[in-house]
Amino acid sequence: MEQIPAIHIGEEIKSRFDKSGLTQKEFGARIGMPQANVGRVFNGESIGTQRLVAVSRALNFNFFELYCTTESHKVHTEGDYSPASDS
Repeated sequence: MEQIPAIHIGEEIKSRFDKSGLTQKEFGARIGMPQANVGRVFNGESIGTQRLVAVSRALNFNFFELYCTTESHKVHTEGDYSPASDS
């Protein structure tokens, strides 16, 4: 079985956040978290799946790809991760 890469997900999120132009308040609102708790995301070595989906959508980056190392798991990393609309 393939090893999961050692990734500090909080650092990866912080790096993308820094390039996003969002404030911590805006980012927190997008991921459903008070601004005062956003630092926990940046410092965390792990994150729940639902929160990572929200972060991926907020920062328009597929963070799940960081855990997939083979070409068979390759997915795009830039794009629209917002929920599909019915219109």
